Parts: sequence; structure tokens; C-alpha cells
Amino acid sequence: MSAPTSPAIPSRNRWIGPLCAVVGVFGFSFKAILIKLAYKAYPVDAVTLLTLRMLYSAPLFCLMAWWASTMAVVSTALPTWLIAESVRRLGANAASLVGAMGPVFTIGLGAMILGESIHAMQLAGAALVLTGVLLVTLRAKSDATASAV
Repeated sequence: MSAPTSPAIPSRNRWIGPLCAVVGVFGFSFKAILIKLAYKAYPVDAVTLLTLRMLYSAPLFCLMAWWASTMAVVSTALPTWLIAESVRRLGANAASLVGAMGPVFTIGLGAMILGESIHAMQLAGAALVLTGVLLVTLRAKSDATASAV
């Protein structure tokens, strides 16, 4: 039986994950060999070798830190602040209605950005969410109209 594959990854790019794993394994193995060769060839101590290794990997770690920071701000801190701000400005009821539509937006963004296919079950779920939001909104408007009269 073959391993399941993610529908989000085009078939022409499926080799990248296994290649990264193989290169990573060889990199860790090669590191140990290089350290042993350095001990034999040069009078160097472990701290110096560790320092050199850290300096060589620093650009990659800086890139990873930048990427992680960007993702943290864009996908966690900013949305959390925006939701809190929407609760403050709209009230908890209205903000929660918008928040309930998050999965619907996620399905649409996954299709547009990642090229994921949308299945009937997802469409049914999205229809249920949108119907629920519509019913709650209509109910809130009718309650407000009735109390105003």
C-alpha cells in the first residue's frame, strides 16, 4: 500500500520532502565525520569547533527566526488583536458571528492559494455555517425591531 499524499502539494514537487530528509540525515552524519577529521588534522578544542559550527549555521537560523517571527505576527498576534478589537467595536455577539465563518474562509483560501479541491462535505458544512450565521443575524434584527416598537 502506498503512503497517503497531501492534496495541497503538486505531484511535481512531492520529491522535495524526501530529499530534505535524506540531505538532513547525511548532513548530521557528515557533521560527526568532519568533527573527527578536524580533531585529527588540527590542534583544535571542542569549543572552537562548536563556535565555528554555530557561525556557519547562523545565517540559516536567522532566516528561520525571521520566517517564524513573521508567521507568528501574521497568523497569531495580528489576528488575535483584530478579533479583540472587533469584540470591542462590534460586541461579542457580532464578532463571534464573523469568527464562526473562519472555517468557510479557510476552505476558500485553501482552494485559491494552495489549489486544494473542495469536496461536497466541505460545501455542506460551509452551507450550514452560513445558514446558522444568517439565522442568528435575522433573529437579532427581528428582536431589535420588536424591542424598538
